[in-house]
Amino acid sequence: MSTGHNRPEDTEEDRNNNKKKVKSSIVAISDLGYNLEQVVRQKNKMKIATNNASTNYFNISILPGSEFYIYRVDFAIEGEENSFIGSFAGNSMLRVVRKEIDIGYYLFNGHDSLITLKPIDESKIKEEKDENGVEKPKLLPAPFKIKRKGQVSEKKGMISFRLINKLRHDQNKTVHKEDSLFQTLINEALKASFLKAGFKEVGASICNTKSQRRLQSIENTDVFDGFIPTVNILKDGYYVGLSFKNKFMKKEKVYDYLMADINHGLKQEQIKNRHSGLSVIPTYDIRNHIIRFIDFSKTPRSTFKLNGVVKTYADYYKEKYNLEIKDLTQPLISVTIKRRNQKKQNIYLVPELTFVCGIQPKELRSIGKEVSKSAMEKNQFILNAVDTIRKSEEFKKWGLEISTKPKEVKSYQLLDPVRIEGGGKYVLNNMNGSWKHDIKNFQLVQPIVLDRWIVVYTDRGQYDDLYHSVMQFGSKMGIKIADPLHIQTQQRDNAGEQYIDALLQNENLPFAQAVVCILPNPDKYRYRAIKTFVQGEKGLICQCVQQKNLRNPSIMTNVILQIQAKLQSILWEAKTNMDNEISGFTSLCGVATEGKGKNVKGAITLSINSKQTLYTTSEFSGVNRREVFSKVCSGVLDATNDFNIRNKGYPNTLIVYREGVSDGEIERCIANEVEPLVHHLGTKTKLVYILVSKNNNTRFLQNGKNLPIGSIIEDVQRANTHEFYITSTYVSESMGVTRPIRYQLLFNNSNIKTDAIYTMTYKQCHMYYNWPGTVKVPAPLMYSSKCLQSLSASDFNPQLKKNLFFL
Repeated sequence: MSTGHNRPEDTEEDRNNNKKKVKSSIVAISDLGYNLEQVVRQKNKMKIATNNASTNYFNISILPGSEFYIYRVDFAIEGEENSFIGSFAGNSMLRVVRKEIDIGYYLFNGHDSLITLKPIDESKIKEEKDENGVEKPKLLPAPFKIKRKGQVSEKKGMISFRLINKLRHDQNKTVHKEDSLFQTLINEALKASFLKAGFKEVGASICNTKSQRRLQSIENTDVFDGFIPTVNILKDGYYVGLSFKNKFMKKEKVYDYLMADINHGLKQEQIKNRHSGLSVIPTYDIRNHIIRFIDFSKTPRSTFKLNGVVKTYADYYKEKYNLEIKDLTQPLISVTIKRRNQKKQNIYLVPELTFVCGIQPKELRSIGKEVSKSAMEKNQFILNAVDTIRKSEEFKKWGLEISTKPKEVKSYQLLDPVRIEGGGKYVLNNMNGSWKHDIKNFQLVQPIVLDRWIVVYTDRGQYDDLYHSVMQFGSKMGIKIADPLHIQTQQRDNAGEQYIDALLQNENLPFAQAVVCILPNPDKYRYRAIKTFVQGEKGLICQCVQQKNLRNPSIMTNVILQIQAKLQSILWEAKTNMDNEISGFTSLCGVATEGKGKNVKGAITLSINSKQTLYTTSEFSGVNRREVFSKVCSGVLDATNDFNIRNKGYPNTLIVYREGVSDGEIERCIANEVEPLVHHLGTKTKLVYILVSKNNNTRFLQNGKNLPIGSIIEDVQRANTHEFYITSTYVSESMGVTRPIRYQLLFNNSNIKTDAIYTMTYKQCHMYYNWPGTVKVPAPLMYSSKCLQSLSASDFNPQLKKNLFFL
């Protein structure tokens, strides 16, 4: 990375000293992923109430008298030095020697370790001495066949075992050493025990077959009650987390969908990606797959090679599953699979043999209360599942036992609420995390005069309704609004061409503050075309409004707020009693990334004013997953340069909220993102780096009810981490269980105490200008996530990077 990001005010001595500090602190976190010294908790000023809460985590321990054995496994091929042994060859060699050494049941990690439920006979694997008297493990012959470039050859494999650890029961019902293999073993034991008890595996979910019922609101669709099990290594042992999950299964096949498309006259190019992203499950399997596209170049008559033999897909399914394919001309479904210890590969499914799994987002609205369960009902379902495992003889055969009581934790609730202030010191009611009913009479802190705006419509009545609503609600918010330049165009059934033509013919377009287009219906192609032209090409603020919403007070209030936010207005401010705990000019940054392989995209937003309400935005796409960390680092540094241009200096502290990093990527994130950031920020800008996980399976209840908003939990800590959970949104008990957000404090070389970080994080959940209420994650991260979504609707125009154009 270029050193051009070094701060100009740093001297050479400063930079050298900073390198030493970075190196010493990064050494501590490179091994563990965390700088624990920097995140010691000091609760001396934050006013809190302490309550007891329960989790959905249940302790897993080893039965008394049971032991597990972990072996180091080494592979070699006779006559080949430094030969690479892949997971496939390793598994083949293990199967050869399994009976000879009486290995019993084992789990292999695909590389160099395996875990067994009973010890391997020492006499068969004991170490031997070579001619120099050096002890080495006994090499066992393990011949196997390997296929390369279509040629099958037999190799003389050799394999050795060395016992490296034992896991046994102790008084604390934990294990002596963390091991991912033991984590996998618990997963396998749970799955086998649930299946033995009559449950059904559907994708990642375990479903109770007795709960199957037909939905009344959606045709040909069944729903199951189930849960997703996750095994976690916490500081006090292994725990399984069970989160309630409804699983929907349609009785329709993908074939029916395709035939309906063809009967409606859709062309192959239109059908190809029409069902991309749909979750499907074959009739002969339990795993669900995501459709990539429909491949019309492939049919059941198409051929492929299997172990050197050419077969048609029709013959394969007949021989393998005894399934007869009726329509031999149907296209095939392209999906990607990833098996354990193997690379991803593309395979083809037959629509006739594939059911649709799950439902579309638009169908969720029609379900209503038909599938909703209260927090108490969901909790009882989980407790019943745990009781099933406790009584399971199958689980005991694996040498394991489960606690029937969930893990208890302490919940801290902020007693000093976040105050939402507007112009004229107007304070909003924030008891349930929403002020949407008060916002209509709310004076904005710093409104922007709207005197150069254009409205495009197809019917005069549309314009009159819009004008009346904007003037009525805008004046109550203290916004000065002049009459717009309005343009009427003909209503035509095309992708927004009439709106674009009308704007092109107007000479005032280059001088407009904003363009408002009134749309007759929610046509995504029209919407995308308008956004691409106005925002992407012209670099202007664009707001689209559907005709049916013009007389809806709540929606029109939000429309006015969105326009003002896009124009850099300050709508409201959030304040707490701990604001003074963070001194100096602090900038907040949100980083969101998504995607796999070579097609990762991301967005970065960074606050550039002292109130942390104005942001600069950047984006990237088409980046390789391995390069995304360095791309994020350079993007954040570029954003701090924008901060410097506006404020004639860099921030004293930079707080980064980072989404899109899995647990397995933390070390790479530290090495390629955090380390370079700390180095290039220099001594004048301190860094607080926080990972954010929205889609976690952790749940909390307090006396059978959801935690109140503003609750903070610290007691669910993975080994060598500092994590905390915050519930920032209100969910009534009748609607289910609140999903808290998990935060991991990855790095902190500032003087900001953790309590102040908690309060700042919760406070920023009140500062998302696209919604008059609290949101799940802090505003900078919400903005970057929203920007990421908007990239599919229009191209990014650098002219708008300091406007929240994506709202």
